[in-house]
Amino acid sequence: MRLRRLSIGAVVVAVIATSTSCLVPNQHTLVGISAAHNTAAAIDTVTFTYQQGAPSGGSARYVSNRPITPTGKPVGVDGNAFILVTMNVAVAHDLRGLATSPIVFYPTTTSNVLQVARFEDFQGHVGYVIGLRTGSNPRVSFAHSANAVVVSLSAPG
Repeated sequence: MRLRRLSIGAVVVAVIATSTSCLVPNQHTLVGISAAHNTAAAIDTVTFTYQQGAPSGGSARYVSNRPITPTGKPVGVDGNAFILVTMNVAVAHDLRGLATSPIVFYPTTTSNVLQVARFEDFQGHVGYVIGLRTGSNPRVSFAHSANAVVVSLSAPG
């Protein structure tokens, strides 16, 4: 009987330990999105913040038409021009499958970025579309830091 009580206690401790730490182990996990406007440089920046380090793979590019999801549906995002952002190898969910970052983000301090919307979080690929107020082929740059991926784009006005 004594051995049985000890094993039940060990199970309870194991359940508590796993429920308090739900990030995917050893995986770049997206945990936040922020945006800002730099008037002097005439750019908007969108920053994707990660725990466990930023992913080293990915890209950001202008697309003239509303992007299509991997399932073939158009991405629901506000805008007249679009920046397609992909980040690999990364996740935007925890071990329970719950989102760790916004699915949709509406910045309030940018002049050109209207909305940022996720279209993919599957098998190590995280994808977002940035909807722009204006722009035909805007200047876009994609940079990594220790814990973030930063997309900078031209923002006239």
